[in-house]
Amino acid sequence: MKGEGSHEPSRDGFHSVPDFTQRSREQYQGRDGTRPYQSMEFALGILAALLLVLAPLANTVAEDVPDKEAAGLLSELLSQRPPEDLTLEGRLRISNSKGTLSRVHIKYTVKLHPDRWEGIYEAGPADAPPAERLTVVHHQNAPNHYFHWRASTPKEPPGEPKNLSGDQAAIPFAGSDFWLSDLGLEFLHWPKQRLAKDKIRMRNHRLCHVLESTNPNPADTNYAHVVSWIDREFGGLIYAVAYDAAGRKVKVFELKSFTKNQATGMQMWNEKTDTKTYLELQPEAK
Repeated sequence: MKGEGSHEPSRDGFHSVPDFTQRSREQYQGRDGTRPYQSMEFALGILAALLLVLAPLANTVAEDVPDKEAAGLLSELLSQRPPEDLTLEGRLRISNSKGTLSRVHIKYTVKLHPDRWEGIYEAGPADAPPAERLTVVHHQNAPNHYFHWRASTPKEPPGEPKNLSGDQAAIPFAGSDFWLSDLGLEFLHWPKQRLAKDKIRMRNHRLCHVLESTNPNPADTNYAHVVSWIDREFGGLIYAVAYDAAGRKVKVFELKSFTKNQATGMQMWNEKTDTKTYLELQPEAK
């Protein structure tokens, strides 16, 4: 439509320009034999070339600028800790691609220290020594530490654990869809974090911040990118989707229940293996 009209800033559009080709050649003839629209085309060509050169630089600068809002949200998340020492018991319910269900007994213990706190996961029969143990040491301003031990025989007593990095901890716990690094929310410690463009979204009828975490050097066996939903009211993670370096969905995490700032029901879908694990915990019987 010609004439004046509204123009939405968020959409790409072009203002109309005079159609010089519809007018007389003499009217717009320049002293040097050029016409204004020829000069305009030359200038636009130079501008387009400059944009092609500068656009990647602009993107690099934008990516390198820290997201202060994301940093503030992460600081709040990583400063959270359970209010007291506690012990929870429960089970992993693991469903394979054929729908066959297996169950593994789980014991989860929290130990608080002045400068850190530990989450200890033990898997195995309830009336026997654990067959696998993971200790995640959480620090507010430092990476997690993962100490992992797994028995090589059914009745082997717990031995010296291995100290694993975040990438090394991308392995299943007790044969489930939860990696060791999942249980430590390792992706929240990656250096590149930003809030999504639409910072607030609804998830399960809850208002959430949407955080995008990018792994700077993803291994083939680890996530490259994680999008997570952080509940605005209680400040905890309630949903997350992990992707590989090719942008394919790897896993989907969902919080099902929590108590005393501690998750007590979590579900993980593995899109690549078509398996699913539900982790349920409850206070230890006294």
